[in-house]
Amino acid sequence: MSQEREDLSFLWEAVKQLPDANREVIHLFYYEGYPTAQIAKILNRRESTVRSDLRRGREQLKKILKGRTTILSKSITKSWIRSG
Repeated sequence: MSQEREDLSFLWEAVKQLPDANREVIHLFYYEGYPTAQIAKILNRRESTVRSDLRRGREQLKKILKGRTTILSKSITKSWIRSG
């Protein structure tokens, strides 16, 4: 399990960049494994709000991770060109 978490550390670093509302629900849903109804009770929000926050959080994570992938790809390409 610790190896799995280590492999996903880049993802949790991206989650840390999210606004609080999105970060909380992403953490509770994916990391803690709570269903949306339980998250709504924990955070004293409507379940529809929790689902919206999850959707927004996922969209923001896609943007963050896409940017990270682009930077990584450029870095790999540059070092490949230099070594070739």
